[in-house]
Amino acid sequence: SHGMPVAFYNLFIGLLLDRVQLSPRLKQTCMVLALLAFFLPIGLAAKGAAGAPASFPPIGLIGVLGFVGSAVLLLVGTLRTPRS
Repeated sequence: SHGMPVAFYNLFIGLLLDRVQLSPRLKQTCMVLALLAFFLPIGLAAKGAAGAPASFPPIGLIGVLGFVGSAVLLLVGTLRTPRS
C-alpha cells in the first residue's frame, strides 16, 4: 500500500525536475534521493515479514531521508525558478 504513493511521488519529481533552476549535479542528487524513497515501503514490508521486532534495523529510515531530501531540493529549485 505504501509503494503506490512513493511511485506517484517519483513521477511528480520526474515531471518537475527538468523545469526547476538547479545545477545538473543537484538535479542528479534529487533524482537519486527520490529513488531512495522506495526503501520506505521495502523496509516496512521487511519489518512486517520479520514479525515487527523492536530490534529490526531501520531500513525504512533510508526512504524517509531520501523523500525529505528530494522534497527539499525540489523546493529550493522551485523557489529559484523565475516566475513568468
